Amino acid sequence: PGDEYFPNERFNSAVPPLPGMLWALGDLRLLNHKGLTIAIAGSRDAHEMAIDATRTLAREASDRGNLIISGLAQGIDSAAHEGALIGKTGTIGVMASGVNSHAGFVPSDESDAICLISQFMPGEPWSGPRAMQRNSVIAGMSDRVVIAAAGLTGGSWEMAQLCLKRN
Repeated sequence: PGDEYFPNERFNSAVPPLPGMLWALGDLRLLNHKGLTIAIAGSRDAHEMAIDATRTLAREASDRGNLIISGLAQGIDSAAHEGALIGKTGTIGVMASGVNSHAGFVPSDESDAICLISQFMPGEPWSGPRAMQRNSVIAGMSDRVVIAAAGLTGGSWEMAQLCLKRN
């Protein structure tokens, strides 16, 4: 908090609270986006129709000036990330590992509006418990959360429950 790129306004009002330190890579200006920020989360095993609809939703929302946040998992999360990259505003990917594990998430074109963030030390590997922990950062960084596809258990279900608790 206090760093020019840290999302200070969101930090002060985030529910759930944001961690006091975030590691970031990419276009850091996105962390203080002034428009609507929409998180899109969902199942890794979603039907192809849901994945296509998510990609379209993210692209169209990004074209309208909304910033898209996703957890970068396979399925719905990756579709949201891909759609936002096609759109005009950009995307923040919240990682369940350290930012040094960014292979495949950052396009080779450095002009793309993408920022990867993590609450975990840069070299930390992915883990299931970290994936659940990063959901609170996704929710805290977002004005709205869309659960595009979820089962009755798992990370997407837990994200929905977290959002219901935060209203």
